[in-house]
Amino acid sequence: MFQPRSSSVASNCNISATSVQHEYFQILESKNLFSGHFQPFYQSRKEWGLILGCDRTSIWRWEQEIIRLAFPILREYRKSIFLDNYQRFILALIHAQRQGWLDGKKREYCEIKNWLKLQHPHLTREQFNNWVDKNGESSIPT
Repeated sequence: MFQPRSSSVASNCNISATSVQHEYFQILESKNLFSGHFQPFYQSRKEWGLILGCDRTSIWRWEQEIIRLAFPILREYRKSIFLDNYQRFILALIHAQRQGWLDGKKREYCEIKNWLKLQHPHLTREQFNNWVDKNGESSIPT
């Protein structure tokens, strides 16, 4: 499974989580999912699907077959009519796993679900919001 270079256990979990999130943002940005997409606003699944290059049915399927079964992520995901920035970030990571962007291997739903469970300590909503507040879109390298 994909383990980011910066995910080694550190004495300060927030530093580790921040560097892991930064690495994920770099990977997503390299595929033209710019950090501005993760700023705090709401977006429909159809609009987000267009940005990701998939349709809203794929997003719905990911929510039903991956997120719903990855309980640690589901608790933070808070499914609603429109997607907030954290939900878009999680869906972008799922899309990245499906496309093989993170480590070159395209993942199946079960593998992604297990990966989300393992990475949850680095992918909490609170850590995501802290990272966005601290770094904002201007600090993500292009």
